[in-house]
Amino acid sequence: MSGKGILQALKSLQYPTVIIDPAYGLNQPKEEEQFFSEKDFAEISNRNCIDAINSELLNGVDVVFSAMHGKWAEDGTIQSLLELRGLKYTGSKVLASALAMDKEMSKVIFRQTGVQTADWFTVKERSFEPVLIADEIKQRFGFPCIIKANDQGSTVGLKIVQDESEVEEGIVIAQQYSNKALIEKYIPGRELTVAILLNEALPVLEIVPKSGFYDYKHKYTSGMSEYIVPANIPEEVAQKAQQQALLAFHSLGCEGYSRVDFRMNAQNELYCLEVNTLPGMTATSLVPKAAKAVGISFEELIRKNNSAGTLMATGKRKSIFYLFIVIVVIGIIFTFFNERGVIKYFGLKSQVDSMQVELEKVKLENDRLKNEIDSLHKKIPAKMEQVAREKYNMKREGEIKIEVEEK
Repeated sequence: MSGKGILQALKSLQYPTVIIDPAYGLNQPKEEEQFFSEKDFAEISNRNCIDAINSELLNGVDVVFSAMHGKWAEDGTIQSLLELRGLKYTGSKVLASALAMDKEMSKVIFRQTGVQTADWFTVKERSFEPVLIADEIKQRFGFPCIIKANDQGSTVGLKIVQDESEVEEGIVIAQQYSNKALIEKYIPGRELTVAILLNEALPVLEIVPKSGFYDYKHKYTSGMSEYIVPANIPEEVAQKAQQQALLAFHSLGCEGYSRVDFRMNAQNELYCLEVNTLPGMTATSLVPKAAKAVGISFEELIRKNNSAGTLMATGKRKSIFYLFIVIVVIGIIFTFFNERGVIKYFGLKSQVDSMQVELEKVKLENDRLKNEIDSLHKKIPAKMEQVAREKYNMKREGEIKIEVEEK
């Protein structure tokens, strides 16, 4: 798990550390091994998370090194609690985290900033007509297609829908994990990912599942997938993937490190799937594999990420004698949140939805201004001709006046 790997790396780098699992609230385990046990140490609840972050457990902390995964861990909720407490932390901030977790919102921004992404639409209603949805799929991009939860990770709530008979099942599965089902054009081809570390794109990594597609089982079962880094693709395609990854990363306002996932079709065209703002950070995860390809060890990778957090923490202070890091370990993986409801969603979703409305308003205003500019461009030649005629007539009148005076 990420928390354990990060903790070991920080210890090897000789950073003083303390582990806190907010789900346990004020009743934290006494032994380190208890944090990583599959069995819960004590009762867990939403309120515990608030109590833990707002307690003396975090007094004197300079940086929180976030080792969290999953919907509420990555969508800005925990980040907002840390912000309210005045704590610095690694990774992306509240807004970028919320945008990245909301797949539809990400795709809207991708389209506006030049990041290529597959066509899509969403279903928000719990009561829907599968036949009508199937017709819309046929009109927009056809079958097969992808139906997935709009704000989940690790392919949770995702189904490859082969034909109209599977549409209802796909939406029902997606809506078990999200209020919105995202229906997306299926891109046949290869699975690529690009890790971003401190505003630099690492080598492109290709994921080759042993069978089927890269689902939860293939991601978290040893030996179920092969990882090739650098990916065996043309150099110009690799460069394009890195450029698109950086563009996606910056378009959402991400910071520190992230992983940008792509599908590449037979024509080597790239389609961005999403930006993962808190990717797995075990020694065998994808980001560490990409870092290792350019000579960055796991410990160095952790040090670089922590350095980014340290710079934020020391921005208002000139002297710090030692660094005190908190490793926030929340469960083994995102299922800890999804299945047990550890952290309450604090309404960031409604804020993101309202932002989408504002973006549409901005787009309409941009279109209006563009039309005005185009209209002005058309008027300029005529205006210039008019001015030229007036100047010519004034000059002629002056010449005629001079001739009359001379006579």
